[in-house]
Amino acid sequence: MNESYFNQQTAYDEIQRMIIQLELVPGEKISQKALEEQLSFGRTPIREALIRLQSDGLIEVFPQSGTYVAKIDSQKIENGRFLRETLERRIMVEAAELMHEADYTQLESLIKLQNVYGEIGDYSQLMHYDNEFHRYFYEISNHLLLWPITQLAALPLNRYRYLSLQTTTLDLSGSMNDHKAIVSALRQHDTDQLTALIEQHLHHIDHDKELVIKQFPNYFDN
Repeated sequence: MNESYFNQQTAYDEIQRMIIQLELVPGEKISQKALEEQLSFGRTPIREALIRLQSDGLIEVFPQSGTYVAKIDSQKIENGRFLRETLERRIMVEAAELMHEADYTQLESLIKLQNVYGEIGDYSQLMHYDNEFHRYFYEISNHLLLWPITQLAALPLNRYRYLSLQTTTLDLSGSMNDHKAIVSALRQHDTDQLTALIEQHLHHIDHDKELVIKQFPNYFDN
């Protein structure tokens, strides 16, 4: 990997993180020069990163106006949820037939870490370990190559998930309780209960959306 590509990828990863974690908020105007100074990269890596992020739908460029963080599209949230639900129902059922005690231990450890970071309000780490919980099933079922694809499609969903963590009226324990129930169903090899739990878990997004939009109306475009 040459230095030019490394710099461009690093800039892309960092600006994407800033958008997802609301350091750059929906609708905010982006200064390429400010990003160059903040991230200590030259003009080319930042420009190339912004082109990729525009392709991903995370930023918008308006002629004669400038570059802005895209607002969150509710339909894209639903598409990301649908993709994950459709894939993960199958992936978790396959994983259930391949799991060993060490795998259950790993999943339970990831849930504990989610709880720790949820309690102290470190939402970045909470989301990281939440994602790791789901990614682990792709690994167990030998579908790990699909994980980056789902994450790209789920970028609007991940933006929404991070925003929902800022909503004071939501109960953050729901997701972790779902994860505990999923591990319990896996241990019992109860595939009917497992698929029902996955659907329930990912449909929490729909239940919470009205509250999140009400608290942050200017962050959504529909």
